[in-house]
Amino acid sequence: MAWQLGGHGRALWRGYEAQLTKRPVAVQALTSAALWGLGDLVAQRYAEQRKHVDQRRLGLTAAFGAGFMGPVGHFWYLGLDVAARKLLSPGTARYVGAKVLADTLILGPIYVLAFYAWGSFVIDGSGWSTLKDKVTKDFIPTYLAELAIWPAFQ
Repeated sequence: MAWQLGGHGRALWRGYEAQLTKRPVAVQALTSAALWGLGDLVAQRYAEQRKHVDQRRLGLTAAFGAGFMGPVGHFWYLGLDVAARKLLSPGTARYVGAKVLADTLILGPIYVLAFYAWGSFVIDGSGWSTLKDKVTKDFIPTYLAELAIWPAFQ
């Protein structure tokens, strides 16, 4: 890790890593739920400046993380690693670059569209017409924002 954890933090991190090894899909799902929920909480409080958190939306956003991004991400990254190892030498700049590029160009649009669908059908209950409008109006700006931010975290 780039930063250091002391005492209890180190023990918690080791416990997390141990559970990730034993139950990777479940731990990825829970981690994704926590991160997506936290992201929605930040969005509601700071970006939207809501005084009261929409807990239903927060819970359903976390559920998207748990039910879609956690499991899909787990298997996607396993498969991506296998495919990249067949074509390139692990640890090289080309290997890392190819994985980031594939992730950005393939999974990126899929998960944006999946979240739009989840929002339209599950969170809002608004359906196809809202989904079509959202994709038409927001997909490109959302995907461009993802391109500007997400690859740096990988």
